[in-house]
Amino acid sequence: MKNLIRKILKEETTNFNKFEMGAFKIIDKVGIEKFIDESLRHMGLDVEEEINLVWKYLKDYGGGCDEYVNFILEANEISEMFRDGDYDIRSLVKKFLEDDYDYMYDGYECYYDEYQLDDINEENMKIIIKIYESQKEEDETLRDFIKNGDLESAIGCSYSDAQQNADIHALHEDFLDGVHEVTDKIEGKWDWDTHTLKGRISVCDIMNHDGALDILSDSLEQGYRWVDVVDTIVEREWEDVWNGDEGDVLFGEPITIDEYKHFRYGGAGTLDKQEFNEYLHNRLYDEYSSFM
Repeated sequence: MKNLIRKILKEETTNFNKFEMGAFKIIDKVGIEKFIDESLRHMGLDVEEEINLVWKYLKDYGGGCDEYVNFILEANEISEMFRDGDYDIRSLVKKFLEDDYDYMYDGYECYYDEYQLDDINEENMKIIIKIYESQKEEDETLRDFIKNGDLESAIGCSYSDAQQNADIHALHEDFLDGVHEVTDKIEGKWDWDTHTLKGRISVCDIMNHDGALDILSDSLEQGYRWVDVVDTIVEREWEDVWNGDEGDVLFGEPITIDEYKHFRYGGAGTLDKQEFNEYLHNRLYDEYSSFM
């Protein structure tokens, strides 16, 4: 629909002379970069006229919306878009995106509580009952048997391991959400095969930068290189990021990770009951294989 509206507007607009329309059709055909780099200097215009022609193409004619500037960002660049906080968040984000993390949270002890029994599946509970029936003291309840013996450690450690993994997963989900949020303007998607973020923005959108006209003017006064225009806008955007601000056209506001949620206490993630039972089954097998 957007492209259809632009097409109708082009067809109905009468504010362009034949020279301008001819130039605009050339840009539509060869692209803004090739036009600026190879054709503009040969059109017999002075610098001010060149600037006006390109600006009119972008702003009045509505050109450049079907043409894109592509971006590839590395993990270290993406990590700079996060506020570092008290826990070295940028380093954690970089390692996560590079799939090279090996950190483990401190403080995950083998904590057991009776509520964990509700998450034990039928298979594991049958094994636990077999152990209980063969080793219990007279009149000893199942709950007391678990609490007073090695089963408490097997259940508690399995639960803690599963919770730790859930918390790490929750942290990583927030990292990835942050990556896509801060690069939403360039339609950023993280590529796990290349460990890079691939994004793009239309020419008409990148030239919505507040300083675009001045940047274009300076570039054409110094030479004919479209890439210089793009590079300058990108530099301005990075300056915004480093100052803790939202970029104008490329990047969002730097991401703040909730450190209190993720690092002060466990439990940020939703425990995977199946994973818990897999850990528990392995521990039961190691310690009570004769009952299995």
